[in-house]
Amino acid sequence: GVFAGTVAHHLLDAGVVLGHKPVVVGTREEAAIILPHLAEHGHVTVVGGTAPTGDGLASRLDWWPGYRPLRLHGTDRVDQLDIGRGDAVVPLYCDAVILAGPALPLRNIDGAVRDDSEGVVFVQPLDPTLDAAGVARAVHPTAPVPPPQGELVP
Repeated sequence: GVFAGTVAHHLLDAGVVLGHKPVVVGTREEAAIILPHLAEHGHVTVVGGTAPTGDGLASRLDWWPGYRPLRLHGTDRVDQLDIGRGDAVVPLYCDAVILAGPALPLRNIDGAVRDDSEGVVFVQPLDPTLDAAGVARAVHPTAPVPPPQGELVP
């Protein structure tokens, strides 16, 4: 799958294996946290940013400095990320992509083919001021909002 660095961090802390051939795009603070965890489960490739450091980690990674992501391939799962620098295009075969570059106001994943694919989870930021009914309307604008159940205790 494709994960924001913060989401990858939480999933890795929960013991979820994100992939055995992950690609991390960028080397911001979040990357420094997740790279050692990813390296425990497989071969990790880092695209762009500066060389990862610490605990001999750099020797266990493939690093592509100066490259940037161009195109993501896959239908139900990520299969390949094409990266480029100038006219050079390099295919990286992978099973997960983690976005660990500079913070952006919104990261959106375009080109998702099917959102009903088995085992696929899409994590998108929502307005933090929304209550449960607002979230339901944002996710399913035509779906009726069920009445609250139980008693709310402060």
